[in-house]
Amino acid sequence: QDMKDDLDHYTNTYHVYSEDLKNCQEFLDLPEVINWKQHLQIQSTQSSLNEVIQNLAATKSFKVK
Repeated sequence: QDMKDDLDHYTNTYHVYSEDLKNCQEFLDLPEVINWKQHLQIQSTQSSLNEVIQNLAATKSFKVK
């Protein structure tokens, strides 16, 4: 489904898995990968990915729940 509604974090859902967290942070920071202007949710089964997402959000001054 297209992510056309910038305020719908259910539609704007990303599922992420990475074996290389350093490259993952660089990859997720690319604007063509994730539209950080949207309300969104990122789902992952990796607890270590939480730190990567928190770091990215901090650099962009975003709030993470």
